[in-house]
Amino acid sequence: MLIETIEISLEQLRQKTETIRFILKQNQSLRDILFTNDEEVRKKAAELKLNLSKNSISLTEWEIDEHCAVVSQLYAIYENFVKKIISKWLEALPQLVTKYERLDEVIRNNHRSGVGKLISNFGNNRYEDLSLEQIIQGLFYGVKKNSKSKYELIPESFLINFQNNLRQKELQNLLTAIGLNDFKSCVGIWGGDKEVYEIDCIRVAARIPC
Repeated sequence: MLIETIEISLEQLRQKTETIRFILKQNQSLRDILFTNDEEVRKKAAELKLNLSKNSISLTEWEIDEHCAVVSQLYAIYENFVKKIISKWLEALPQLVTKYERLDEVIRNNHRSGVGKLISNFGNNRYEDLSLEQIIQGLFYGVKKNSKSKYELIPESFLINFQNNLRQKELQNLLTAIGLNDFKSCVGIWGGDKEVYEIDCIRVAARIPC
């Protein structure tokens, strides 16, 4: 189920990036028409009301604005993908490791720290979808002796510890915090097909059989 989610998320990511590529190509085609020196093309563009007015931005300004917008959008897609995968992994962990005390110490430490920060920030608009009960009960069921209820690892309790942009180092630290300790070595040793790598890297890091 976890691998299936990763594969679906990767396909959605590819579709979104392909959409951005298509828009960029269309924008470039439009710029080629609007800023051409070919009089015939300029006349036809004017007939279609595609001519530039005196108040229009320059070619350079257009390209800079487009670049900024694309970078922001690509980062949002990437961050959303990472959060989706992390959420699914944390959802699966209690089924893979049924006893909270058997989780890696680094996971438990980051979970407790994150829960504490969420409690301190309770009421913050950023976490308005979480109830105080949701924040506390996952940890409570984990540490309670002979608890009949399953513990829960809510993603926000880990993500709150990593609020900087998810550059490579920050991403590696986040993945280590949730128990994907071998992700860095996986990145270093894999030399195969990129699409296979994207899925196999998670398998290696999470020690999930193919």
